[in-house]
Amino acid sequence: MISSPSRPPHVALALPEAAGFTTTRTSISGCTSADRTDPIAEGGEPVGTHATVRIQAADLGQAQLTTRRIRSAEAKAGRDPYGLLVLLDLEFLIAPDARRARTELAESNHFDCSATVRYVGTPRGLAGLISDIRAASVADGVTLIPLATSVTAAELVSQQVLPLLVPQEFTD
Repeated sequence: MISSPSRPPHVALALPEAAGFTTTRTSISGCTSADRTDPIAEGGEPVGTHATVRIQAADLGQAQLTTRRIRSAEAKAGRDPYGLLVLLDLEFLIAPDARRARTELAESNHFDCSATVRYVGTPRGLAGLISDIRAASVADGVTLIPLATSVTAAELVSQQVLPLLVPQEFTD
């Protein structure tokens, strides 16, 4: 296992808005924008205690600074700054080996003009990066955005990345 059992990272896969969730744009000083998704019940009342904010950053340092600013804004608004999940958008392309992943990226039309962090490599490397993002308080986790539309990437995430992030006591 790569992740600390006491602080497992949150991992989401970018999908269209799910039923029951609304997305609003939230402006945070020093950030261009963040997507905040609050679970909303049928009557329009928030449910649960955790809202989610998706952020984009050019690098991990910028993401960490953005997370700090978001938490500070939550505290100033009288809300629990840790009652909010901050997820860093992370573009990824993984393959069984790093060389194949880089080749697939080169053959695709995904040029390096991304507005957020990008990882190209192996499933183990992606799991390590996700774990490090959480451990270093860069964000509470990631929203994985596949650069390839192949089923293989989703299979590799579910079969080889996520098991490395699950605390051992949940897998026995």
